[in-house]
Amino acid sequence: MDENTGMEPSARMQAIVMDWLAKKDWDTSQLIDWLQGYDLPLFGDSDEPYLWLLRGVPEADERYPAETEFASRVAALIDERPDVERRGKRPDQLLFNLFMLSAGLNCADQLADPLVSVFERAQLKGKWRGIDLRTALKTALIANQKDSRLLPVWEDALCDGDERFLTIDEYDFVDAARLMPPAEDRRGTPAMEAIGKALMRIAIRLENDSERRVKYRSLIQKVEYTYPGRRSWPKDLLSVANVNQWRNWAIECLPSLHIKVFSNDQDYGSFTWRYLVSCIPSSLDYEVVRKLCRDQVFELRMSDKTAEFLENIAPTFERNRLGNPYPSDSSVLGVVITSIIETGIDPKSASIAKVLRRIGGYDKTELDNVIEPIADRVSEGEISKDNVLHFARASDLPAQTVSYIKKRFAA
Repeated sequence: MDENTGMEPSARMQAIVMDWLAKKDWDTSQLIDWLQGYDLPLFGDSDEPYLWLLRGVPEADERYPAETEFASRVAALIDERPDVERRGKRPDQLLFNLFMLSAGLNCADQLADPLVSVFERAQLKGKWRGIDLRTALKTALIANQKDSRLLPVWEDALCDGDERFLTIDEYDFVDAARLMPPAEDRRGTPAMEAIGKALMRIAIRLENDSERRVKYRSLIQKVEYTYPGRRSWPKDLLSVANVNQWRNWAIECLPSLHIKVFSNDQDYGSFTWRYLVSCIPSSLDYEVVRKLCRDQVFELRMSDKTAEFLENIAPTFERNRLGNPYPSDSSVLGVVITSIIETGIDPKSASIAKVLRRIGGYDKTELDNVIEPIADRVSEGEISKDNVLHFARASDLPAQTVSYIKKRFAA
């Protein structure tokens, strides 16, 4: 009787896998059988074999040595070229599970080169349960990158026109870029060039999406979470947004648009969103060193007094900017208005007054887009209708615009 019988399924798989990994006189035949579902305990057929094999890798201190040894044996099977000399009774199932197991193991040292060889041979074909085997290979390649050699491949695979051996969409490109180290000796460091290109491409794809801001911020967070604790993310992302000339709305999805860069007894520096800069009262001094990101972000030098003003209002502006769900460009002015009301800024004391006067030339649709985020803050109780009406009058908006706003916020 099998001594592992009676265990919980995951514990039973761990015992089976660890017994095999402990054998010195192994070959790939056992792995070939497993990848087709043979010789595995009867846990049901809803999960593919690779999932059960991954559950067989132990946790905690045993995980790393077991995972790397398992990956080495998977690499040995890939080196036997099963994509060319098809193996087993169900070769498509074997190959699908082989690549998905490789993706789950995520051991680039062992798997990157063998998987790239499969790609370079370009002989892989077939499907398993309706999924193209090249899709499984793509998943394995993305998860097992040890340098940036595949960046030209991912860029080429995105091109429209002729069909490629591997095809990817913009979301695949973001995953490939965020998991790609810039070089083999720089693993653990993001490949910012690739990340900037990938996020630019997906911004183009999302241009007409009604949820573009929400989706884009989510993707940026996914990139950040790949390297948790990296304190330079705000400046890193601002830099690639500038280099790749992201769209304005995409720039407005960056995690921070007020970034302190230096401070001493004489001056203070920051990279700051143009709308925040426009709120600095004319009585306070600052110098614009340069403009970045299609003139959406300014590098500033300023006195401590100006810096203190920005530090006091920036959190409100940043919170409202990052909470804006609306796709329109005009909605950003609504975010700015709510932030001005919440922080108590006098709009006539700064150059923001000129920006706001543009609202007077908006048609009904654009004006409604401005009002949407304001209405949200009113319904949330953060500002009152009276606050909004007072702002409209205090900003010297045209009478017809004030009248329209009054009508929208009538009790």
